[in-house]
Amino acid sequence: MLLIGEPDDTTVAVEAIRAGALDFLVVSNADLRALPLALEKCLAHQRIKHENEQLHLDLSRSLAELALKNQQLQDANRKLEAMARTDDLTGLYNRRYLNEQLDRAWAQAVRSDQPLAFMMIDLDRFKETNDWFGHQHGDVVLRRAAKVIEANCRQVDVTARYGGDEFCVLMPNTEVQEAVRVAERILREYENANGVKSENEPRLGMSIGIAHIDLSRPANAEQLIRHADEAMYAAKSDAASRAMIRDADGVYAPSSGERIAAPDYRRSN
Repeated sequence: MLLIGEPDDTTVAVEAIRAGALDFLVVSNADLRALPLALEKCLAHQRIKHENEQLHLDLSRSLAELALKNQQLQDANRKLEAMARTDDLTGLYNRRYLNEQLDRAWAQAVRSDQPLAFMMIDLDRFKETNDWFGHQHGDVVLRRAAKVIEANCRQVDVTARYGGDEFCVLMPNTEVQEAVRVAERILREYENANGVKSENEPRLGMSIGIAHIDLSRPANAEQLIRHADEAMYAAKSDAASRAMIRDADGVYAPSSGERIAAPDYRRSN
């Protein structure tokens, strides 16, 4: 808006401009020679204003698109990270991620004198099951075992597929008695999950080996895994027990009437 007035109207000019007029052109004796220049200035101002508004709009759109792209990139990165640490078949963590978490848990346990348990699990007669029903059914068995293991562990525990039909559980800040109770639940729930078998069908089961940082006194994280592995293989070869514990003297076979019995245990610094 451009206003035109005579010299006597100058008192109105300030109010007009404050009210929104772009300019106030003072003319004398109807001399309008300056009008084209004033109009040109007004039009130039309007074009610049419009261009600025368009630039702001384009910038806002670009920022919104950039924010969306960043969110999509973050989502994609999270998915890739999840895929990199997850076993495709079972949905449990894979061995690489387990090793990373084991190193952290071991360092924390040593630094803060915290308990640390590790459980190695192997499916009994899995090869016979594969031969009997085929690999697709074998995959079903692996997923079923993974579901049982994960359901009976805490969120802080790291449940992983170690390879083939072997699974493991890393249990930070866990006393040996609690690890034994978890193993008992896993064995019981897995047996229930498999249901009743026919006479000639291989009977599925689990063998579990338990190692503990304060029980077998491993020198490092790798030895903790090895101790649990030794206990697991001992459980597979012992018809009377499906879970065993590795202590400082070797493999601990439960001697009580229970399926698994923890040895008398007190931590010493």
